[in-house]
Amino acid sequence: MKYILSFILVFLCLNPLKAQIDTVNTQSDVLEIKQLQENQTSYIFYIQDSIYKSNFEIWDRTISKNENTYQLHWTRHSNNKNNFHKYLITFDKKLRTLSEKVFHQDVSEEKTLIEKKHFIYEENKMYSDSDTTQHNVLPFEINDLEYSFNWELDLEVLSTLPLEEDKQFAISFYHPASKTPPKYYKYWVDRSEEISLNNNSMDCWVVKVIYSEYQSSEFWIDKSTHRVLQMKEGFFGKYRFKKLIL
Repeated sequence: MKYILSFILVFLCLNPLKAQIDTVNTQSDVLEIKQLQENQTSYIFYIQDSIYKSNFEIWDRTISKNENTYQLHWTRHSNNKNNFHKYLITFDKKLRTLSEKVFHQDVSEEKTLIEKKHFIYEENKMYSDSDTTQHNVLPFEINDLEYSFNWELDLEVLSTLPLEEDKQFAISFYHPASKTPPKYYKYWVDRSEEISLNNNSMDCWVVKVIYSEYQSSEFWIDKSTHRVLQMKEGFFGKYRFKKLIL
């Protein structure tokens, strides 16, 4: 028996237990809201295959605080000035979404298409506003969000993570008006790496997540400001990029 115990002790010394995975949802106390910066950030977004870059957009995201709540003002500008999305997402100190409004205008062939969405949140469910002046597309409802984060706030969620070497997180996300149910995804600090931004070298944590067999992402997060400086997402042989430009 003593030989078996000795073997187990040697095995544990040579194979330390893996780092604990922190569960992150709107009920946990993991996120550091103080790391959230109340200013505007602008990203260039595009898709790239082996030859071409396409689907260019500029994303302007501004965080503002009002007493105990925050608001994200987010505008997506495409290369067609007549096609844009405007979002207003209100959330609390745990980054739990309280309401969301989306305005989408698309002008093509002299026709103007306007979509308006207004999602209302109560406890652990979300539903669309019945007022047709606020929500003019098909109604939508989720009855159990599992305390998940709105995936449209992923840059803000990641910027408030307490990152350090070997850290791992199980983060619950859902996408508004999507048929994909809320789910926990494993994010982990893969490495430390420097990247160049506006001719300045920035020391970053690189956070990685694998969504499926065909889709994964890496996020470069500045160690000093906690801002997401860059995202690279691989999907079915192509890549999506978000790069901070301001």
